[in-house]
Amino acid sequence: MAGTPGRFGVALLPRLEAPRAVKPGDSLPSGQKTFTMRLIQNSECGANVTPQEPDINHRIWQVVAMIPPGRVATYGDVARHAGLGRAARRVGMALRQLPRDTRIPWHRVINSTGRISLPAVSAAAKQQRDRLTGEGINFSAGGRIDLRQQRWRPEIDPAHSPALL
Repeated sequence: MAGTPGRFGVALLPRLEAPRAVKPGDSLPSGQKTFTMRLIQNSECGANVTPQEPDINHRIWQVVAMIPPGRVATYGDVARHAGLGRAARRVGMALRQLPRDTRIPWHRVINSTGRISLPAVSAAAKQQRDRLTGEGINFSAGGRIDLRQQRWRPEIDPAHSPALL
């Protein structure tokens, strides 16, 4: 499924209208160039919907690209906003597939306990912590981020809502 270029060089995917039974391989009307963060889920339409892997990655990357500086989201938050339910591990897989020189702010995604998921001694964990600190994110002595204070909540801040893509 092709898309149009969007923020951070990630292609915007077509809008999926819900509820509508969609089968793998179905095409969408060509005039739909906006994107919503909601995939049609099995419970809504009774169909077995299995989007192709690159499409899932793009949906995840689009959500991550919307996390504003000074805010963080958990892997589960990103999965939910991408319409993937509780597929937090799938978010991690998509972030690992980002190119090295990406402009997508991968560093704003942390685990559900408010910690960086990368091994603490790794260069990537240091880079993530440095980037977050540079954006004003504070860590406790135990290495946690206070999610009550610094979690991205697009439902509260409509300027950064997934529904606007």
